[in-house]
Amino acid sequence: DQKLEPTLVYLATLKGLDEKVARSRLGGWLERFDLAEHRHKKVKELSKGMQQKAQIIATLLHEPDLIVIDEPFSGLDPVNTRLVKQVFAEQREAGKAIIMSTHQMHQVEELCNRIVLIDAGRTVLYGAVNEIKRNFAGNAIVLEGQGDFSELPGVLETRKHNGAYHMALAVGTDPQQVLQQLAVRQGTRLERFELAEPSLEDIFVNVVGHKVGNGEAEGVNHA
Repeated sequence: DQKLEPTLVYLATLKGLDEKVARSRLGGWLERFDLAEHRHKKVKELSKGMQQKAQIIATLLHEPDLIVIDEPFSGLDPVNTRLVKQVFAEQREAGKAIIMSTHQMHQVEELCNRIVLIDAGRTVLYGAVNEIKRNFAGNAIVLEGQGDFSELPGVLETRKHNGAYHMALAVGTDPQQVLQQLAVRQGTRLERFELAEPSLEDIFVNVVGHKVGNGEAEGVNHA
């Protein structure tokens, strides 16, 4: 039944911050996260999104050099998601290291410069995002046209987006082989066929052979 403001101050003191300093810093964070008018509410009365923002404040209030966050955008609407991304970017620019655990690969691509991909408790990929994507270049294609593009040999996953088919290829699959298969497939007409930079989700599917929802990524973002 604790109220928001004293709870956040208490958590900061547990991390070694002086109570007066904690209260002084807290006001600005509450204003920024649009929680100032809720400071006297009980934590359990807050919405999921508000509770999520409160947890982020608790993580940052004592100004740690290492920030560890788990699914930080859970429960947030697009406006607050953008706000939190901006806050993390500012922390990075201030020289802080950020470790983020998430199942959302697009967030990892956007926010992190190094990643660890974990599947069934084992590390399957580790390194700089740009290096990993460069190593898997050629393992994704984009095509447009008419006909049956399903069950192509060497294609692990097909997603349709804005009228185009995005395909993740198995390791060792030559994109030209896929093109040849389509050329002889009856009733198929290609209007576009090109190599694409694979997304992290494409790479994960390529490596582990199933959708990313079964795995997890930890990203590191630092100056």
